Amino acid sequence: MGLALYRRTRDSGRTPEPGVSESRTGVRGRKSHPAPLFVIQEHHATRLHFDFRLEEDGVLKSWALTKGPMMERGVRRLAIEVEDHPLEYEKFHGFIPKGEYGGGKVLIRDHGTFENIMATKSQPLTVSESIEAGHVEIHLKGKRLKGAFALIRLDKAAGSEPSWLFLKMKKKPEISLLERAQCFAAKKGSSETAPSRSPSRSKVAARKKTAAAQKRSA
Repeated sequence: MGLALYRRTRDSGRTPEPGVSESRTGVRGRKSHPAPLFVIQEHHATRLHFDFRLEEDGVLKSWALTKGPMMERGVRRLAIEVEDHPLEYEKFHGFIPKGEYGGGKVLIRDHGTFENIMATKSQPLTVSESIEAGHVEIHLKGKRLKGAFALIRLDKAAGSEPSWLFLKMKKKPEISLLERAQCFAAKKGSSETAPSRSPSRSKVAARKKTAAAQKRSA
C-alpha cells in the first residue's frame, strides 16, 4: 500500500503527525528494528477508536479497532484496515487539529515487539503475505498485550475498507487456526465415512455365547 494515501490525506503544514511530506521522513529507506514493532494508540477522533499497528516492509500496517484490545480469550473486536503509516508513528502522541484528517487526541496505550507466527509454518508467510491471504497470527510482547493474537479478514463489502476480526488465541500454536480447522474437517470427514475397525460390545458378547454353545454341544 505504501505511504501515498497517508500523505495525500494530510497537510504537513497543519498536522504534527510524522512523515507527511517526503522531505521530512526517510522511513522507507530506514533499516527496520531487529524485532518488528507494534503499537496500540487510543484515538479520540470523530468516534473513539483504537489503532493497532504492525511494522512490516518499512511502514506500519494499520487497523482501527472499534473497541479497545483485550486479553480475554474468545473476545473479538471488529478491526477496519486503514492506510499504512510511517514507522515514526509508533512514537506519536498528542493533538491532531480539529478539521484535519483524524483530528483529535492520540494516546499510546501499549507498544512492544512481536513475532510473526505464520513465518514458522510448513508454508511460511511474511506479515504482508498473511495480510494478502486474509489471515495473520502474531505473538505480541507488549506491556499490556502479551501472547498470541490473530487477525482474520471478513468478506469485503463493495466500496468499503476491508473488515477484520481481532482476537486473542489460546496460546502460541504449533499450527495456524486455518490449518487446525482444515485438520478438524478432515478428521471429522474420515470418522463419518470410514467404517469402525473395532467390533461392538454386543457383537463380541454374541460371539462368546455362540462359542460356548458349540463347546457344550460337542
